[in-house]
Amino acid sequence: MPRYLVERQFNVGQEQMTVLGRRSREIARDQFPGITWHHSHVAIDEEGHVQTFCVYEALSEDDILRHAQELGSHEVLRVSEIVGDVTPDDFPL
Repeated sequence: MPRYLVERQFNVGQEQMTVLGRRSREIARDQFPGITWHHSHVAIDEEGHVQTFCVYEALSEDDILRHAQELGSHEVLRVSEIVGDVTPDDFPL
């Protein structure tokens, strides 16, 4: 199944992210059973906005975008299909 990197910017504070994360999981479970959330990296930009970089497995990019629209409270900046993974061990010195 395809994996996607989803870059988002939220319009809520960091203190509200726990509620949104739970809601995201509920929406996926109830409306998008083909989506699996693997993990996210959370950052705060220069203006204090919460940004996330999330890895999802999904049947299509469209499912990712529909899930995001249902969640609300953020903007999807970019969705990229993941075509591979590398680690430092893949490049021995």
